[in-house]
Amino acid sequence: MGETLDKKPTSLFAKYRGLSRNVFALSLVSLLNDTSSEIIYPLLPAFLFLTLGATPFAIGLIEGIAESVASILKLFSGYLSDKFGNRKLPVFFGYSLAAVTRPFLAFVTSWPQVLAVRTTDRVGKGIRGAPRDALIAQGIPAENRGLAYGFNRAADHMGAVIGPVIAFALLTYLAVDSSNPTAREYQRVFLFASIPVVLGLFVIVFFVHEEKKETKKEDANPIKFSLREFDGNFKKFLFVIALFTLSNSTDAFLLLRAEQAGIAPAMLPLLW
Repeated sequence: MGETLDKKPTSLFAKYRGLSRNVFALSLVSLLNDTSSEIIYPLLPAFLFLTLGATPFAIGLIEGIAESVASILKLFSGYLSDKFGNRKLPVFFGYSLAAVTRPFLAFVTSWPQVLAVRTTDRVGKGIRGAPRDALIAQGIPAENRGLAYGFNRAADHMGAVIGPVIAFALLTYLAVDSSNPTAREYQRVFLFASIPVVLGLFVIVFFVHEEKKETKKEDANPIKFSLREFDGNFKKFLFVIALFTLSNSTDAFLLLRAEQAGIAPAMLPLLW
């Protein structure tokens, strides 16, 4: 009993140090990818509207199609990675799509081309999300999984802070007139934004480890789109989320409205 009383509670820092290598590696990948994404996103509506002549309808269409594709793919990616017993490959492939497609924003000349780039980018997001979360959970005790996912989300949001700051600095430095950048000046920023996500691919290859497990035939049940097995609380939660998402417009419209209200394009990332 004396030994029990003498035990000191484990500090939060010590708990973080005890997380697996996968958690730290994939959190770094999330940080790098989100840094890349958030360099581009705050500038994209102004780039589309001011330099490519896209209408607000076109901007909404781009975001709607891109995010819908990502959401639909999330239904299948986790199931398929479980079925085939391979998670690292779809994670690498998902981030590779982002690394390959984002540089093309530096060469687009019309909004349909941006639609193609954004949709392909979000296809990657839909593919990698669930397998990445499974890799984070690998080897983590159930009582520490919240800690692991929290660390990963914190790294992701850190990238969402770093990215806009870099976007502001780059556009301010590269643009002759930061209140009215040219298409080429925007595109130089977009090209630079591809670098962090490419670095993330090297982290996946060299530092993410997957424990191989044999996939039993009886475990690979066909995917079912049914809510019968879920309790009432989950169904209510799903209804609230669906209602909120339906009424929640894309943030691209807020950024476009800010530009129309007189905010200089270079300042939009800081506002974001």
